[in-house]
Amino acid sequence: LHGTWRYTDSIGGLFVTFQPNGTFSTVREVQERNLFHKVFVQTPVSSGRWIVQNGKLKFTVLSSIHWDKVQKEFDFTIRSISQSDLIFIDYLGQTGRSIRVR
Repeated sequence: LHGTWRYTDSIGGLFVTFQPNGTFSTVREVQERNLFHKVFVQTPVSSGRWIVQNGKLKFTVLSSIHWDKVQKEFDFTIRSISQSDLIFIDYLGQTGRSIRVR
């Protein structure tokens, strides 16, 4: 799980970096048009701690641009994981797929 994973949704890409010390950070990447070029803008979103326990990936958010998520825990059920893919069910019950980018 260590490394950086990209999840693509309707907003753009969300990159989650899992550090071996049990911390994580997320960055949101959105595409903007700047004159005649596409520009990818990355904005830090949140950081905190993570742990895998009983088949669940648990995030504890310690800082975030979304104040209502700070000091909250979010559980994701891991369906499968390989060197390149992570299939999960998020805390809202929706299935998602992330791809390892680093």
